[in-house]
Amino acid sequence: MKILIEIPHTGMFPYQFVNSYPLMLATTMKSGIGIEYELRGHSLVYEAREQAAKHFLESDCDYLLFLDSDMVPPADMLIKLINHDKPIVSALAFRRVPNFEPCIFKDDKFYLDYPKGLIEVEGVGMACTLIKKEVFQNVPQPWFTPTEIGEDLSFCKRATDAGYKIYCDTELICGHVGSFEVTEAHYKSTIAGNTKEWWEQEHSYNWVNVGINGIEQTKYFADVLLNNLDIELYGDVLDYGCALGQMTKELSKHANAEGYDYSRTAIEQARKMYPELTFTSDIPQKKYDFVVSSNVLEHYKNPVEEMRNQLKLAKDYFIAMTPYKDGPNGTHPARIDENTFPLEIDGFKQESVKIIPTTNPNMCYCPQIIFVYRRTT
Repeated sequence: MKILIEIPHTGMFPYQFVNSYPLMLATTMKSGIGIEYELRGHSLVYEAREQAAKHFLESDCDYLLFLDSDMVPPADMLIKLINHDKPIVSALAFRRVPNFEPCIFKDDKFYLDYPKGLIEVEGVGMACTLIKKEVFQNVPQPWFTPTEIGEDLSFCKRATDAGYKIYCDTELICGHVGSFEVTEAHYKSTIAGNTKEWWEQEHSYNWVNVGINGIEQTKYFADVLLNNLDIELYGDVLDYGCALGQMTKELSKHANAEGYDYSRTAIEQARKMYPELTFTSDIPQKKYDFVVSSNVLEHYKNPVEEMRNQLKLAKDYFIAMTPYKDGPNGTHPARIDENTFPLEIDGFKQESVKIIPTTNPNMCYCPQIIFVYRRTT
Protein backbone atom coordinates (compact mmCIF):
# COMPACT_ATOMS: atom_id res chain seq x y z
CA MET A 1 0.00 0.00 0.00
CA LYS A 2 1.22 3.49 -0.85
CA ILE A 3 -0.14 6.92 0.07
CA LEU A 4 0.34 10.20 -1.76
CA ILE A 5 0.20 13.14 0.65
CA GLU A 6 -0.57 16.43 -1.08
CA ILE A 7 0.02 19.59 0.95
CA PRO A 8 -1.54 22.69 -0.62
CA HIS A 9 0.13 25.84 0.71
CA THR A 10 0.76 29.52 0.03
CA GLY A 11 4.32 29.52 1.35
CA MET A 12 3.47 29.60 5.06
CA PHE A 13 4.01 26.59 7.33
CA PRO A 14 3.00 27.16 10.98
CA TYR A 15 5.30 25.59 13.54
CA GLN A 16 2.42 23.42 14.78
CA PHE A 17 2.26 21.79 11.34
CA VAL A 18 6.04 21.49 11.11
CA ASN A 19 6.12 19.73 14.49
CA SER A 20 3.17 17.37 13.97
CA TYR A 21 3.56 16.34 10.32
CA PRO A 22 6.86 14.40 10.74
CA LEU A 23 5.38 12.50 13.68
CA MET A 24 2.44 11.41 11.54
CA LEU A 25 4.83 10.34 8.77
CA ALA A 26 7.02 8.34 11.14
CA THR A 27 4.04 6.62 12.79
CA THR A 28 2.57 5.68 9.41
CA MET A 29 5.82 4.41 7.90
CA LYS A 30 6.53 2.23 10.96
CA SER A 31 3.42 0.25 10.04
CA GLY A 32 4.92 -0.57 6.64
CA ILE A 33 2.85 1.86 4.59
CA GLY A 34 4.69 3.60 1.76
CA ILE A 35 4.59 7.39 1.59
CA GLU A 36 5.09 9.88 -1.23
CA TYR A 37 4.42 13.55 -0.62
CA GLU A 38 4.18 16.76 -2.60
CA LEU A 39 4.26 20.37 -1.40
CA ARG A 40 1.92 22.10 -3.82
CA GLY A 41 2.05 25.86 -3.74
CA HIS A 42 -0.70 27.76 -5.53
CA SER A 43 -2.62 30.97 -4.92
CA LEU A 44 -5.91 29.20 -5.76
CA VAL A 45 -6.53 26.20 -3.54
CA TYR A 46 -8.97 24.55 -5.94
CA GLU A 47 -6.31 24.62 -8.68
CA ALA A 48 -3.81 23.09 -6.27
CA ARG A 49 -6.25 20.29 -5.44
CA GLU A 50 -7.07 19.72 -9.12
CA GLN A 51 -3.38 19.41 -9.98
CA ALA A 52 -2.85 17.12 -7.01
CA ALA A 53 -5.61 14.77 -8.15
CA LYS A 54 -4.17 14.58 -11.68
CA HIS A 55 -0.73 13.80 -10.24
CA PHE A 56 -2.31 11.13 -8.04
CA LEU A 57 -3.92 9.36 -11.02
CA GLU A 58 -0.56 9.23 -12.76
CA SER A 59 1.17 7.80 -9.68
CA ASP A 60 1.35 4.25 -8.33
CA CYS A 61 -0.27 5.33 -5.04
CA ASP A 62 -3.49 3.80 -3.72
CA TYR A 63 -4.75 6.72 -1.61
CA LEU A 64 -4.51 10.49 -1.75
CA LEU A 65 -4.36 12.38 1.54
CA PHE A 66 -5.04 16.09 1.38
CA LEU A 67 -3.35 17.72 4.34
CA ASP A 68 -3.42 21.49 4.32
CA SER A 69 -0.41 23.34 5.69
CA ASP A 70 -2.42 24.91 8.55
CA MET A 71 -3.45 21.51 9.96
CA VAL A 72 -2.11 19.78 13.08
CA PRO A 73 -2.63 16.05 12.44
CA PRO A 74 -2.52 13.49 15.25
CA ALA A 75 0.36 11.05 14.87
CA ASP A 76 -1.98 8.13 14.15
CA MET A 77 -4.41 10.05 11.92
CA LEU A 78 -3.41 8.50 8.60
CA ILE A 79 -3.36 4.93 9.93
CA LYS A 80 -6.83 5.35 11.45
CA LEU A 81 -8.24 6.82 8.23
CA ILE A 82 -6.79 3.94 6.19
CA ASN A 83 -8.24 1.38 8.59
CA HIS A 84 -11.74 2.75 8.03
CA ASP A 85 -11.46 1.50 4.41
CA LYS A 86 -13.82 4.11 2.96
CA PRO A 87 -13.52 5.75 -0.46
CA ILE A 88 -13.70 9.23 1.12
CA VAL A 89 -13.04 9.71 4.83
CA SER A 90 -11.91 12.70 6.85
CA ALA A 91 -10.66 13.55 10.29
CA LEU A 92 -12.62 16.28 12.04
CA ALA A 93 -11.33 19.84 11.78
CA PHE A 94 -12.95 23.10 12.84
CA ARG A 95 -13.09 26.54 11.29
CA ARG A 96 -10.33 28.75 12.65
CA VAL A 97 -12.57 31.77 13.25
CA PRO A 98 -15.52 32.07 15.62
CA ASN A 99 -17.84 30.23 15.95
CA PHE A 100 -15.29 27.48 15.18
CA GLU A 101 -17.91 25.28 13.48
CA PRO A 102 -17.00 21.69 12.53
CA CYS A 103 -16.01 21.36 8.87
CA ILE A 104 -18.62 18.70 8.18
CA PHE A 105 -22.03 19.24 6.65
CA LYS A 106 -25.56 17.89 6.86
CA ASP A 107 -28.71 19.27 5.22
CA ASP A 108 -26.59 21.95 3.49
CA LYS A 109 -25.46 23.35 6.85
CA PHE A 110 -22.67 22.81 9.35
CA TYR A 111 -23.29 19.52 11.17
CA LEU A 112 -23.28 21.05 14.66
CA ASP A 113 -24.72 18.23 16.77
CA TYR A 114 -22.60 15.45 15.31
CA PRO A 115 -22.33 12.11 17.19
CA LYS A 116 -19.03 10.54 18.10
CA GLY A 117 -17.45 7.89 15.88
CA LEU A 118 -17.39 7.21 12.15
CA ILE A 119 -20.42 8.95 10.66
CA GLU A 120 -21.78 9.53 7.18
CA VAL A 121 -22.00 13.20 6.17
CA GLU A 122 -23.02 15.20 3.12
CA GLY A 123 -19.68 16.93 2.84
CA VAL A 124 -16.34 17.59 4.49
CA GLY A 125 -13.59 20.13 4.22
CA MET A 126 -10.67 18.71 2.27
CA ALA A 127 -8.00 19.84 4.74
CA CYS A 128 -7.43 16.37 6.28
CA THR A 129 -9.23 13.97 3.95
CA LEU A 130 -8.20 10.56 2.56
CA ILE A 131 -9.52 9.53 -0.88
CA LYS A 132 -9.18 6.25 -2.79
CA LYS A 133 -7.95 6.31 -6.39
CA GLU A 134 -11.20 4.84 -7.71
CA VAL A 135 -13.03 8.03 -6.78
CA PHE A 136 -11.02 10.14 -9.19
CA GLN A 137 -11.25 7.42 -11.83
CA ASN A 138 -15.06 7.42 -11.65
CA VAL A 139 -15.97 11.04 -10.88
CA PRO A 140 -15.78 13.25 -13.99
CA GLN A 141 -13.43 16.23 -14.12
CA PRO A 142 -13.21 18.96 -13.03
CA TRP A 143 -13.22 17.64 -9.47
CA PHE A 144 -12.57 20.78 -7.44
CA THR A 145 -13.59 23.73 -9.61
CA PRO A 146 -15.97 25.53 -7.25
CA THR A 147 -19.62 26.16 -7.95
CA GLU A 148 -21.50 28.40 -5.55
CA ILE A 149 -20.45 26.25 -2.57
CA GLY A 150 -16.64 26.27 -2.66
CA GLU A 151 -14.15 23.67 -3.85
CA ASP A 152 -14.56 21.27 -0.91
CA LEU A 153 -18.31 20.88 -1.10
CA SER A 154 -18.29 21.05 -4.89
CA PHE A 155 -16.08 17.94 -4.91
CA CYS A 156 -18.29 16.24 -2.33
CA LYS A 157 -21.41 16.97 -4.40
CA ARG A 158 -19.80 15.52 -7.53
CA ALA A 159 -18.67 12.44 -5.60
CA THR A 160 -22.08 11.77 -4.05
CA ASP A 161 -23.73 12.29 -7.44
CA ALA A 162 -21.41 9.52 -8.70
CA GLY A 163 -22.65 7.22 -5.93
CA TYR A 164 -19.94 7.63 -3.28
CA LYS A 165 -20.63 8.09 0.41
CA ILE A 166 -18.57 10.47 2.52
CA TYR A 167 -17.48 9.77 6.07
CA CYS A 168 -15.87 11.59 8.97
CA ASP A 169 -14.28 10.17 12.10
CA THR A 170 -15.45 12.69 14.68
CA GLU A 171 -13.19 11.18 17.33
CA LEU A 172 -10.12 11.91 15.23
CA ILE A 173 -9.50 15.62 15.77
CA CYS A 174 -7.13 17.54 13.51
CA GLY A 175 -6.11 20.94 14.87
CA HIS A 176 -6.51 24.02 12.66
CA VAL A 177 -4.04 26.85 13.05
CA GLY A 178 -5.27 30.44 12.85
CA SER A 179 -4.14 32.96 15.43
CA PHE A 180 -4.00 29.87 17.66
CA GLU A 181 -4.64 26.17 17.15
CA VAL A 182 -8.40 25.55 17.00
CA THR A 183 -9.64 22.23 18.37
CA GLU A 184 -12.97 20.75 19.41
CA ALA A 185 -12.72 22.53 22.77
CA HIS A 186 -13.07 25.94 21.09
CA TYR A 187 -16.20 24.86 19.20
CA LYS A 188 -17.70 23.44 22.38
CA SER A 189 -16.97 26.67 24.20
CA THR A 190 -19.06 28.63 21.70
CA ILE A 191 -22.05 26.31 21.81
CA ALA A 192 -21.87 26.31 25.61
CA GLY A 193 -22.63 30.02 25.56
CA ASN A 194 -20.55 32.38 27.68
CA THR A 195 -17.52 30.40 28.90
CA LYS A 196 -14.33 31.56 30.52
CA GLU A 197 -12.19 29.55 28.11
CA TRP A 198 -13.82 31.29 25.15
CA TRP A 199 -13.17 34.76 26.51
CA GLU A 200 -9.57 34.05 27.50
CA GLN A 201 -8.91 33.00 23.90
CA GLU A 202 -10.90 35.91 22.49
CA HIS A 203 -9.09 38.55 24.51
CA SER A 204 -5.66 37.03 23.91
CA TYR A 205 -5.73 37.87 20.20
CA ASN A 206 -9.05 37.88 18.34
CA TRP A 207 -10.52 40.87 20.19
CA VAL A 208 -8.23 43.26 18.34
CA ASN A 209 -6.94 41.26 15.38
CA VAL A 210 -9.89 39.29 13.96
CA GLY A 211 -13.00 40.93 12.56
CA ILE A 212 -14.15 44.19 14.14
CA ASN A 213 -11.48 45.73 16.35
CA GLY A 214 -12.82 45.23 19.88
CA ILE A 215 -11.11 48.33 21.27
CA GLU A 216 -12.64 50.62 18.65
CA GLN A 217 -16.00 48.90 18.93
CA THR A 218 -16.10 49.39 22.71
CA LYS A 219 -15.32 53.08 22.25
CA TYR A 220 -18.20 53.25 19.78
CA PHE A 221 -20.54 51.52 22.26
CA ALA A 222 -19.48 53.98 24.96
CA ASP A 223 -20.44 56.89 22.72
CA VAL A 224 -23.79 55.27 21.90
CA LEU A 225 -24.58 54.66 25.55
CA LEU A 226 -23.47 57.99 27.00
CA ASN A 227 -25.12 60.01 24.23
CA ASN A 228 -28.45 58.30 24.82
CA LEU A 229 -28.74 58.23 28.61
CA ASP A 230 -31.42 60.46 30.11
CA ILE A 231 -29.84 60.38 33.58
CA GLU A 232 -26.50 61.64 34.85
CA LEU A 233 -23.99 59.29 36.36
CA TYR A 234 -22.75 59.94 39.87
CA GLY A 235 -20.84 58.27 42.69
CA ASP A 236 -19.34 54.83 42.05
CA VAL A 237 -19.94 53.09 38.72
CA LEU A 238 -19.08 49.49 37.81
CA ASP A 239 -18.43 48.59 34.19
CA TYR A 240 -19.56 44.95 34.27
CA GLY A 241 -17.86 42.92 31.53
CA CYS A 242 -15.34 45.66 30.83
CA ALA A 243 -13.11 43.76 28.36
CA LEU A 244 -10.00 45.91 27.78
CA GLY A 245 -11.42 48.91 29.62
CA GLN A 246 -12.44 51.44 26.95
CA MET A 247 -15.98 51.79 28.33
CA THR A 248 -14.57 52.13 31.86
CA LYS A 249 -12.33 54.95 30.70
CA GLU A 250 -15.25 56.85 29.18
CA LEU A 251 -17.42 56.30 32.27
CA SER A 252 -14.60 57.61 34.45
CA LYS A 253 -15.04 61.03 32.82
CA HIS A 254 -18.47 61.25 34.51
CA ALA A 255 -18.06 59.38 37.81
CA ASN A 256 -15.71 57.14 39.79
CA ALA A 257 -15.64 54.12 37.45
CA GLU A 258 -14.14 50.67 37.97
CA GLY A 259 -14.05 47.71 35.60
CA TYR A 260 -14.83 44.04 36.17
CA ASP A 261 -14.37 41.16 33.74
CA TYR A 262 -13.91 37.49 34.56
CA SER A 263 -11.29 37.19 31.80
CA ARG A 264 -7.92 37.64 33.46
CA THR A 265 -6.37 38.20 30.04
CA ALA A 266 -8.68 41.17 29.48
CA ILE A 267 -8.03 42.63 32.93
CA GLU A 268 -4.25 42.38 32.53
CA GLN A 269 -4.47 44.38 29.30
CA ALA A 270 -6.92 46.90 30.76
CA ARG A 271 -4.56 47.60 33.67
CA LYS A 272 -1.69 48.24 31.26
CA MET A 273 -3.77 50.58 29.10
CA TYR A 274 -5.33 52.54 31.97
CA PRO A 275 -3.11 52.21 35.07
CA GLU A 276 -4.93 55.08 36.74
CA LEU A 277 -8.17 53.04 36.88
CA THR A 278 -9.17 50.03 38.98
CA PHE A 279 -9.85 46.71 37.25
CA THR A 280 -10.52 43.28 38.71
CA SER A 281 -11.27 39.74 37.54
CA ASP A 282 -12.79 38.87 40.92
CA ILE A 283 -16.47 39.52 41.60
CA PRO A 284 -16.58 42.86 43.47
CA GLN A 285 -17.52 42.65 47.13
CA LYS A 286 -19.12 46.09 47.34
CA LYS A 287 -22.16 47.75 45.75
CA TYR A 288 -22.07 50.59 43.24
CA ASP A 289 -24.44 53.49 42.63
CA PHE A 290 -24.60 52.37 39.00
CA VAL A 291 -23.87 49.06 37.31
CA VAL A 292 -23.36 49.43 33.56
CA SER A 293 -23.51 46.22 31.50
CA SER A 294 -22.72 46.88 27.85
CA ASN A 295 -23.02 44.04 25.33
CA VAL A 296 -22.79 41.34 27.98
CA LEU A 297 -26.24 39.83 28.58
CA GLU A 298 -26.66 38.55 25.02
CA HIS A 299 -23.77 36.13 25.66
CA TYR A 300 -25.86 34.16 28.17
CA LYS A 301 -28.48 31.54 27.36
CA ASN A 302 -30.58 32.90 30.22
CA PRO A 303 -30.02 36.68 30.19
CA VAL A 304 -32.65 37.32 32.90
CA GLU A 305 -30.83 35.04 35.33
CA GLU A 306 -27.52 36.75 34.54
CA MET A 307 -29.17 40.16 34.94
CA ARG A 308 -30.16 39.11 38.47
CA ASN A 309 -26.51 38.34 39.23
CA GLN A 310 -25.48 41.80 38.08
CA LEU A 311 -28.32 43.55 39.92
CA LYS A 312 -26.85 42.31 43.21
CA LEU A 313 -24.01 44.82 42.75
CA ALA A 314 -26.25 47.87 42.09
CA LYS A 315 -27.40 50.31 44.78
CA ASP A 316 -29.42 52.78 42.70
CA TYR A 317 -29.39 52.07 38.97
CA PHE A 318 -28.74 49.23 36.55
CA ILE A 319 -28.09 50.08 32.89
CA ALA A 320 -27.84 47.38 30.23
CA MET A 321 -27.14 47.81 26.53
CA THR A 322 -27.26 44.86 24.14
CA PRO A 323 -27.69 44.13 20.43
CA TYR A 324 -31.34 44.44 19.44
CA LYS A 325 -32.94 41.32 17.97
CA ASP A 326 -29.60 39.74 17.08
CA GLY A 327 -29.13 35.97 17.33
CA PRO A 328 -29.46 33.42 18.60
CA ASN A 329 -26.07 32.29 17.33
CA GLY A 330 -22.94 30.72 18.76
CA THR A 331 -21.67 33.78 20.61
CA HIS A 332 -25.07 35.42 21.17
CA PRO A 333 -27.34 32.59 22.36
CA ALA A 334 -29.92 35.12 23.58
CA ARG A 335 -32.05 37.22 21.24
CA ILE A 336 -32.96 40.35 23.17
CA ASP A 337 -35.84 42.73 22.44
CA GLU A 338 -38.14 45.09 24.39
CA ASN A 339 -39.90 42.20 26.11
CA THR A 340 -36.92 40.12 27.22
CA PHE A 341 -36.64 41.53 30.74
CA PRO A 342 -39.48 41.98 33.28
CA LEU A 343 -40.74 45.43 34.16
CA GLU A 344 -39.90 44.78 37.81
CA ILE A 345 -37.18 42.49 39.08
CA ASP A 346 -35.47 42.02 42.45
CA GLY A 347 -36.38 45.44 43.81
CA PHE A 348 -35.71 47.33 40.55
CA LYS A 349 -38.23 48.87 38.15
CA GLN A 350 -37.70 49.47 34.47
CA GLU A 351 -37.59 53.24 33.88
CA SER A 352 -36.90 53.34 30.17
CA VAL A 353 -36.15 51.31 27.06
CA LYS A 354 -34.54 52.92 24.05
CA ILE A 355 -33.64 51.42 20.66
CA ILE A 356 -30.65 53.09 18.99
CA PRO A 357 -30.16 52.61 15.22
CA THR A 358 -26.71 51.66 14.01
CA THR A 359 -24.81 54.74 12.86
CA ASN A 360 -21.57 52.95 11.97
CA PRO A 361 -22.04 49.50 10.38
CA ASN A 362 -18.27 48.98 10.48
CA MET A 363 -18.50 48.94 14.27
CA CYS A 364 -21.93 47.39 14.85
CA TYR A 365 -24.13 45.62 12.30
CA CYS A 366 -27.40 45.85 14.24
CA PRO A 367 -29.20 48.39 16.47
CA GLN A 368 -28.55 48.59 20.21
CA ILE A 369 -31.21 48.57 22.90
CA ILE A 370 -30.69 50.34 26.25
CA PHE A 371 -32.55 49.34 29.42
CA VAL A 372 -32.50 51.56 32.53
CA TYR A 373 -33.65 50.14 35.87
CA ARG A 374 -33.99 52.09 39.13
CA ARG A 375 -34.10 50.57 42.61
CA THR A 376 -37.50 50.97 44.26
CA THR A 377 -37.02 48.94 47.47
